[in-house]
Amino acid sequence: MNNMVSDPMNAIQPDLNIAVSASAGTGKTWLLVSRIVRLLLEDTKPDGILAITFTRKAAAEMQSRLSKWLLDMAKADQSKLDQILKSIGITPDEAIRKKAASLYETLLYSYRPVKTTTFHAFCQSLLQRFPLESNIPVGFELVETGTVLYKEAWNALFNEATRKPEDELAQALETIFAKCGSTSSSEKALLGFLDHSNDWQAFTIGKDNPVDYATSQLKQLLDITDLQPKEFNTPVTDYLIQYAELLKANTKTDIRFGDLIITSINEKLEQNILLTQLKPVFLKANGDPRTRESKPAQTKRMGAEKEELFLNLHNKLQAIILDALDYQKRLSNYKFISAWYLAGQRLLEWHQRIKREQRVLDFSDLEWQTFLLLNHSDNAHWVQYKLDQRIDHFLIDEFQDTNPTQWQLMLPLLQELAAGKQEKQRSAFIVGDAKQSIYGFRRADARLLISATYWLEENLGAKTQPLDKSWRSAQAIIDCVNTVFTHSNISSRIGEFHTHETHFPVIPGHVEVLPLIMTEENKKDKSVPLELRNPLHTPRPDKGAVAQHQEAGMIAERINTLIKNRTEINQHKKPAAINYSDILVLLRNRTHLYAYEQALKEHNIPFSSSSKTTLLDNLEIADLEALLTVLVTPYNNLALARVLRSPIFSATNEDLIKLAQLNENNWMQALNKVIEHEPENSPLNRAKHWLSQWHQLANQLPVHDLLDRIYCDGNIPARYESALPDSLKFTARTNLTAFIELALEVDSGRYPSLPHFINRLREIRKGNENSGDNATIASDNNNYVQIMTIHGAKGLEAPVVFLADSASPPIDKDFYKAMIDWPTENSSPVSMIVASKKEELDNRSQQLISKLKGKEECEDANLLYVALTRAQQMLFISGSKSSKSKKSWYDL
Repeated sequence: MNNMVSDPMNAIQPDLNIAVSASAGTGKTWLLVSRIVRLLLEDTKPDGILAITFTRKAAAEMQSRLSKWLLDMAKADQSKLDQILKSIGITPDEAIRKKAASLYETLLYSYRPVKTTTFHAFCQSLLQRFPLESNIPVGFELVETGTVLYKEAWNALFNEATRKPEDELAQALETIFAKCGSTSSSEKALLGFLDHSNDWQAFTIGKDNPVDYATSQLKQLLDITDLQPKEFNTPVTDYLIQYAELLKANTKTDIRFGDLIITSINEKLEQNILLTQLKPVFLKANGDPRTRESKPAQTKRMGAEKEELFLNLHNKLQAIILDALDYQKRLSNYKFISAWYLAGQRLLEWHQRIKREQRVLDFSDLEWQTFLLLNHSDNAHWVQYKLDQRIDHFLIDEFQDTNPTQWQLMLPLLQELAAGKQEKQRSAFIVGDAKQSIYGFRRADARLLISATYWLEENLGAKTQPLDKSWRSAQAIIDCVNTVFTHSNISSRIGEFHTHETHFPVIPGHVEVLPLIMTEENKKDKSVPLELRNPLHTPRPDKGAVAQHQEAGMIAERINTLIKNRTEINQHKKPAAINYSDILVLLRNRTHLYAYEQALKEHNIPFSSSSKTTLLDNLEIADLEALLTVLVTPYNNLALARVLRSPIFSATNEDLIKLAQLNENNWMQALNKVIEHEPENSPLNRAKHWLSQWHQLANQLPVHDLLDRIYCDGNIPARYESALPDSLKFTARTNLTAFIELALEVDSGRYPSLPHFINRLREIRKGNENSGDNATIASDNNNYVQIMTIHGAKGLEAPVVFLADSASPPIDKDFYKAMIDWPTENSSPVSMIVASKKEELDNRSQQLISKLKGKEECEDANLLYVALTRAQQMLFISGSKSSKSKKSWYDL
């Protein structure tokens, strides 16, 4: 990169095309918004500016900062206004002051304001503008969670295979099930195909038969020359017999091996069976090659000449056996991947058909259809021209989160910008940080940031600007980051790392590695007799969960110490006593999230956990789900009993006994009889009154409105708060708020059906939603600890951060996973396969997966970088593991 500039102010000059590599906390959003302000001050039309980012939250923050900046300039006196203008590199004069002060009002009344949007919103607006050119349903709706649609496609696929059991689809599914060993693993493999539908469509674009094309490419990749196993020719058989005779002159084990070879050859076994028989002769039990070398005793038994022949034959035959075994694996994987192509293509066709019938698109559709519109449609050049007339300045935030499809759909717009006549000022600006690329599971590829930077340099003469000086973290945090990421064990994975600095070297900081909690080893005590465990009374022992709970307790104690001691932090650069809201607890994944939540509850620490799955595990939410179930199926006695005993009605055990003693068909009928003898304000009377009313409303109101009415009529939040200790009151209210908001999130609030909502809750609970953390629920009292995954905390910061569970190694989920090789300079992938289990991989597949594995190892290092750089002043690192665990973050 020869066009590097050193002054960050160059990044906001409107006449420069620039690519910024901004480390965590270095002010990239400030740069982007500053550039927009500079553009507006130079009379750029607001609707000529397009700023794209990846999340609604980031887009909203961008718009909020821009509005606040313009409002501040409108309200500022001359001295303050001059200070603002100088901060963005403008020398004030009367004309520029007048323009700056009027910008807020100008944009407020602008018919076409500055466009700050997400990638998907940009694609959606483009497709809505050109529906005929895109060949999509006019007035389509966007579906944000595709679980229900996927299930429908999955069922349709199986119905088709069941109707025609002799067809190739049924045979392909049988091949996949045989390879994967279970329905869940097979579903994982095919769902992976659907998740990578855009990669598949790019891989096979323009091909009349995508499956045939992909299969032919697979043959080349795996070097399949014959669909039958390699047969041993006569010389190899002769070598084996000669080798067997030599073995019989050696040790007892070798004599047994020799007999095995002779027997196997004489029985004229099929090639696959013969290879299986010969494996122990040439391979160890773990699959490694069995080595042979000259030994004095062996030389004495065989003689020097025969020993040399013996060793040569062993090496020659071992290479032949290994090659034949590898070809056997290649054939097996070829059949598996080919079946995956066929079944995956059919599943994709069903999925697309169902979406067309319902006139909906998902996020993948938005990207792919926009890519086609701008690159392959008959009207592509015309659409590009129309957009080019509107977009003068293109700004893209968080570029490291870009996936290949997004880059390919952006490229025509940038090419138009580069080819356009420079009659007016035009520019491109991208900003990102490869070290913060952690969304590979969403197809993000950090290498695209480098490719895009080179493209901008070559085609637009762009400059590059590195930013490594933090506006967020104290010196102690920066020193920790520098030390960890210049360590040899991780620096090789993360790529080029520039030493970080901070703008606040004097602010106090603290980094502490808390004691490691060791998991008890599972050693069998022979002195203790074996006994069957009663699962109703004794839970299955989970050594890891116990260790995680101990670690979580240690974190909770440290949090209470910080609060009790009124530890001073520099909130907004001013000293202040710490609050719970200043603390963020980060986890690599949700596996043991419950243990951390329990520990905080036990230590009376208010917290908010933003996981949907965890939300549904809370007692108050389970009570409400039972209530909704009763409104749909009033004869569900178990659900009704839960609702009556909950704080919603606060019935006692004696109240329930009264219902049970009536021996009615169901408790709802019993409730009608009991209330005749109950006081007017008794729990059972209240239950009969409200359940009757809510049951009628359930058939009339959308779920959100129904819940709102229930909360109001039953005074639900207050009743739960009165039943809980002070430390849990806020958490309960937050959870109740989150639940009512979930009613709007499910399918974007499109379906008001109560049974549909209950069914979706069950799907969420089973973990079918492949989504990240949600934003924390706002409240009148925001004084609580936040617990979230590192992925969910991307873009956030906190004065105090606890990085928990840092001793757990990353979970290996490579098997039955789609593996895509898409070089950044290519317009489409060069290969797409599904990975088998490690022991079933052939050498060629292993090489490809190892190549792609390096990207995952880099992303794991990035995840650690993101976690550490969330901290402003204090960072605590904890972990728990067994002595057999692999190396982890904690070890660094």
